Amino acid sequence: MIAICDDERRDGEELAALIRETPDWKAHPFPIQLFDKPAELLEEIKKGNRFGLIFMDIYLGEERGDLIAREILDLDKETELVFQTNSLDFAIKAFELNALHYLVKPLSVEKVSEVLRRYQQKKNNLGVLELKAGRKDYLFQKENITKIISEKKGIRIYQKEEADMWIKTSFQNVADLMDDGTFLVVSRGYLVNMGYIQSIDREKCILEDGTEILLSRKNRGEIRQRYHDYLFERA
Repeated sequence: MIAICDDERRDGEELAALIRETPDWKAHPFPIQLFDKPAELLEEIKKGNRFGLIFMDIYLGEERGDLIAREILDLDKETELVFQTNSLDFAIKAFELNALHYLVKPLSVEKVSEVLRRYQQKKNNLGVLELKAGRKDYLFQKENITKIISEKKGIRIYQKEEADMWIKTSFQNVADLMDDGTFLVVSRGYLVNMGYIQSIDREKCILEDGTEILLSRKNRGEIRQRYHDYLFERA
C-alpha cells in the first residue's frame, strides 16, 4: 500500500491521480491512502498497518516531514520514503534518511513513474514479494517460498520455515510479480520455486517435499526448457 502525507489535501489528491496514471499502477493497481496530518499516519503505522512506500511533503504545517520520517523509520525500517517539495533545500537531509527519491514540484506522471520504477527495482533486488489483502500488507522473502497454489479465489503460499498462508488475491497477478527467472508456472494455478524442484520429466515435476505435479500439456516443452535454462545458468 502507498501512503501520501500532505497537509494540502488537494496536492495529495493530485499526486494520487498522477500515481493512477502510471504504467505500473495500471498494470498492478494497489491502494493509495491519503493523510492530512502526520500524526494520523504515525497512528496507522503503530496499529500495525504497513506502507511499502510513503510520499511525504517536507513542509507539513508547523511540522517538518524529515523529522516525521525519522519517527516512521523507527516504527518500520522497511518503509521506502519519497519527499516532495518546491525546492532542493532539504535534499541532503532526505538522502541522509536514505530516501528513495526527492521530487521537486511541479510533479508529473513521468516523475512519479520513475519513483515506482525505482521502488519495484529495489524490491526485486531484495527478493521481496509484497502483497496487499484488505487493509493488511504482507511481505515474503522469495527465497523462502517453495510454491504458490491457486485456491478458493485466492492463493496459498508455502514457505520453507513458516506455516503456509492463504491470501485473497489474484494468482495471475502474483505469477506476474514472480516472473524473475526463479519461479515457474508448471500447471494451471501452480507456481513453483525452481530451486525446490527435485526432478522433472516429460509429464510431471517432483518437488523436494515429494509433491508430484502434472505439467501443463500445452506448455510442457516450454516448461522443461525454462527449467533446463535455470539449471544451466546456475551450473
